[in-house]
Amino acid sequence: MIRLALLGLLACMASMGEGLGVEVEDVTGRQLEAALETENLLGVMFYSKNCKTCDRVLSVLERVGEEVATNGITLVRVNDKKAAKTHAIRNFPALSLFKMGEALHYEGDLTDADAILDFLSSPEALDVPGQIEDVTASQLEVLVQHQNFVAVFFYDADDKTSLDCLSALESIDDDLDEHKIPAVKMSDTSEARQYGVKTFPSIIVFVKKIPELYQGDVTDEAAVLGWALTQAGIKVESEGDEDEEDDNDILSFPSASAEKAAPATPKVVPKAAKTEPEAKKAVKKPTAAKEAVKEPEVPKVKEKLKAEQPKVEEPVDELSETVDTIKNDNNVVVFFYETMDKISKKIINGLDKVEGNFIGKDIQFLAVDIDEVPDIEVASVPSLIYFKNGEPVVYEENLMNEEAIREWVDEELKSNLDVIEDLNTEQIHELMDENEYVMVYLYESDCEACDEAIKQLEQIDDDADAVGVKFVKTDEAEFAAEYGIESFPAILYFENKQPSIYDGDAAEETELLTWLLYQMKEDTIENINRELLIKMIDEFEFLAVYFYEDNEDSVKVLRHLELIDDEASQYGVRMVKLDDPLMSKKYGHRAPPGLGFFRKGNYVKFDGDLFDDEEMLDWLTDPAVMEISDQIEKVNKKMFEKLITRNEFLTVLFYSDTDCKQCEGVLQELENIDDDAETAGIPIVKLEDKELAKTVGVFALPAVVFFRNFGEEAVIYTGDLKREESILEWLMVQKDPSNDAIEELEGDELRKSVGSSDAVAVFIYSHEECENCLETLTELENIDD
Repeated sequence: MIRLALLGLLACMASMGEGLGVEVEDVTGRQLEAALETENLLGVMFYSKNCKTCDRVLSVLERVGEEVATNGITLVRVNDKKAAKTHAIRNFPALSLFKMGEALHYEGDLTDADAILDFLSSPEALDVPGQIEDVTASQLEVLVQHQNFVAVFFYDADDKTSLDCLSALESIDDDLDEHKIPAVKMSDTSEARQYGVKTFPSIIVFVKKIPELYQGDVTDEAAVLGWALTQAGIKVESEGDEDEEDDNDILSFPSASAEKAAPATPKVVPKAAKTEPEAKKAVKKPTAAKEAVKEPEVPKVKEKLKAEQPKVEEPVDELSETVDTIKNDNNVVVFFYETMDKISKKIINGLDKVEGNFIGKDIQFLAVDIDEVPDIEVASVPSLIYFKNGEPVVYEENLMNEEAIREWVDEELKSNLDVIEDLNTEQIHELMDENEYVMVYLYESDCEACDEAIKQLEQIDDDADAVGVKFVKTDEAEFAAEYGIESFPAILYFENKQPSIYDGDAAEETELLTWLLYQMKEDTIENINRELLIKMIDEFEFLAVYFYEDNEDSVKVLRHLELIDDEASQYGVRMVKLDDPLMSKKYGHRAPPGLGFFRKGNYVKFDGDLFDDEEMLDWLTDPAVMEISDQIEKVNKKMFEKLITRNEFLTVLFYSDTDCKQCEGVLQELENIDDDAETAGIPIVKLEDKELAKTVGVFALPAVVFFRNFGEEAVIYTGDLKREESILEWLMVQKDPSNDAIEELEGDELRKSVGSSDAVAVFIYSHEECENCLETLTELENIDD
């Protein structure tokens, strides 16, 4: 369903001079939130000041503005970091499409106008009620890649029966859309057969990219709808079924799970076919004025449906900001009310005074209309509840007694601060994003050793916090599996997100604290396990691994390695240690200790003196060891400085991975001549360092620079970077200027040379369409002198 409604607010875009585009309106964070309340489709560019990339992206958006507007999308830009963070934007510039207040973030090239237009005109972005959108094969592929569920009606445009059936199926489009199942149609019969469709019309639902073909009667819309919802894992309850109630549970977060599909395929009457008014009472919609980002319709847990038709349990998308705070933050005091009457106002005034006693402490006070948070069920209102990471504690005394409330909040806060905070996987990763040092205690339920260890560890919680280490715990299997932890209890220490596994006794809190302080203050090498090694081999370009065991030699070698760890890291080498006999033997170290080097997954064993730190450092940073065959080596500034002292001739490609469209093509040209240049004694490397490039006169990327006399001279190539033969020829001349090549001229330079010379021989050739030209040119070079 593609919404083509022309929008009111912010839609008046003034044309720029001589039809160059339209102006993208600049709005404040508050205006953006207001626009999200009123606009169905809003394209937002998040930017920052003094950002040249942002200016270029703005220019692209202004060029495509008119075409975007025809799709009913209003384009605006906003420079407000708080607003950006609210919508999960952390890097600038960024482009997002808000559809009915829900964000869809663009992840492609922001300077590619065609890609932006594709993004803003995709079926997911454009949605017309009451009509199933016709898509092409490529559009369907994009939908399937980016949606968990997609319903596709394949039909034959020349078959009247097929068209009549399709028209009837339009009635279930809105029902599918409500359950976040985009519905599209396709008349490409050859493409349909690729998915096993033999007759038309036919229906397929893609479940996480896997097609499921409907085998029933396509003329029965209710059966089709029930089957589609079942494929998407949405529970369709029989008539008369009611939600189970749990009077003891304060919080309820309803959700739909793909794993809980109904065993049989029920029939669900489409809304378009329903006539009874009670069916519309099942869901209470949140008021737009109360929420900046519109929530999906979610039925209250205890509300019983009165409609005679079968009930469909609504899936839940992202929680509102308020619910997210209540569920995930550590100390949140919430006053729930139903109406803002005199009593509620008096209680809130009293709570304001209570809050004043906790200024500067890690605690939040909220007053929430119960109707704004249908995801939360409260036994009665008004009510005061203290939430600790979503776990509720209800205040049972007089809500008018400010002093009693203050004492209760203070008591709950102190009790919560005295325990190690329990977090889920997402919360731990957010903690690591915000803190340099994080320590995580991993445990599991029904583990006596875990329970005993946590009692001891809570004694050093404050000590860890005093030195800047966030100490938390988790029992999430997902987090443990991510770092290969299989036995419990276990402790992981993270420094700038890099993990190190504590190999001591988790219950010995004093020993752990000593180890922690040593990790923070000394140049230590992180301890990892087998699963982390496998993960890091793929993640790091250069990974040095020290295989060790519990013996005296291992301890001595480790001390030598810790002396060179920092310097090795300056060359881009990440160093870790591993105590795993099986992995040691696998990589040729039958009697640890041993040292090895993974270069993009390729392993090289160190056969030198493990007690000579200088020899180990030279080996780890030796260009010959770090070099990866069949490709141009990427180096950093430190590696370049070492190379330039060892090579009389060196060619460097200065490039950028982020804002250089031509860099990839030029790199490919250089890859084609890399072996020839190497044979001639001219190694080629690539370097991403704009500041270093400027020191040799390079201000635009990509650029090829030839260094001779061990870096004493630098010459910038000024020819065509997409002609590999010309580059190779130029390199040869730079190495040996006496081997002068035939000069390549064109345009005005050629005319000037002809006009100023008594006699000129000109060889006219083609780079692309002449098989013998290069051979002939080589022969001419021989007679040039």
